[in-house]
Amino acid sequence: MNKRLLKISLLTLVAVAITGLSLVTRADDTTAPAADKPAKSKFSGLVTAVDTNAKTFTVDSQTFTVTDDSKVSRNGKEATLADVVVGDPAKGSYTTAADGKLDVTKVGFGKKAGSKHKKSDTDGMSTNTPAATPPNP
Repeated sequence: MNKRLLKISLLTLVAVAITGLSLVTRADDTTAPAADKPAKSKFSGLVTAVDTNAKTFTVDSQTFTVTDDSKVSRNGKEATLADVVVGDPAKGSYTTAADGKLDVTKVGFGKKAGSKHKKSDTDGMSTNTPAATPPNP
């Protein structure tokens, strides 16, 4: 009986040791997001200011910087910051640089920057269907 109890205790001890080692090894294997690839955030709103000299524009009191790697479009076509007009809708993504600047990765300005569904001036009423006429008496 003592030999059997000793074997069970030894096997339990070995199993715990193996489990503990595998957990430590797995903890070392987890990798944090790469420091050179900061997380992207999204923005949208109306442009309230444009500074082509500083290569910046402002949306909702946030100033975004256009970098050499930024993809810029206006009304669905490739553009530059000089093409942007105050009041344009803007929609895009950015990363926060180490110095706190909001660096644009991609931005669209103008009509195509808004939602993909075009809202009609009639607030959802179809203009293709003629209005019903009252029946003749």
